[in-house]
Amino acid sequence: VLAGAGLTNTQQAAANARKAYDWNWNLPKPPAAPQIASDGVTTNALGQVEVTWSYSDGKMNAVDPDKGVADFAGFRVYKASAAPRVNSSDIMTAEGVSADNLSGGGPMVGDPSSAGKFTSSSTGPYTLEKDISSADLSTYSNGDGTYTWTDENVAMGLIYWYYVAAYDEAGTDPVHGSVPSLESYYTMCYPM
Repeated sequence: VLAGAGLTNTQQAAANARKAYDWNWNLPKPPAAPQIASDGVTTNALGQVEVTWSYSDGKMNAVDPDKGVADFAGFRVYKASAAPRVNSSDIMTAEGVSADNLSGGGPMVGDPSSAGKFTSSSTGPYTLEKDISSADLSTYSNGDGTYTWTDENVAMGLIYWYYVAAYDEAGTDPVHGSVPSLESYYTMCYPM
C-alpha cells in the first residue's frame, strides 16, 4: 500500500519502496539525533532564547556502517512560532511538495492556497534557523558535551518551539551508490 500527496509523491513513494527492497531493507543511516533536556530551552537576561542540546564525541566520531568512515558534518536548529499564521500551501512549499492536478479522473478537489490559516504549534511547520558546521562547533560548545545556540530573533508574548538535528556528509558506498547528506530523524506531523 502506497500513499502520497498527489500522483508525483505517490510515484516517489513507490520508487523508494522498490529501492529499499533492492537493498534488502539496508537503508542509508543518518546520524543519531541530539538530545534537548526538559530545561534545554531557556530565556536569558536579554529576553533571547537559548537552546542547549547534548551530543557526545562518540556520536560525532561514529563510523557510518555503510561508508566505513566517520561522516558527522554538523547541526541544524529549527524553529516554529505562534506567528505568523500559515496555511497548507505554506507547509507544502516549505516541505517541497505540491498537489497534483488529476488528469482523466476529474478536477482536483480543493486548493491548498485557499485554505484557512492556522497558528503553528509544536507540530510545526518548522523553519531552519541555524546551520552549524562541524568546523564551527567550538563557537557553540559548552565544553561538557553540550552546545548552545542563542535565538536573538524572538518577540515577547509569542510561543516558540525548537528542535536540533545532526547531519552527515554526502558520499558514496558500495550498497547505495551516491547518498546525499542525511539528517537525524524528527517526528513531526503537520495539521493540514
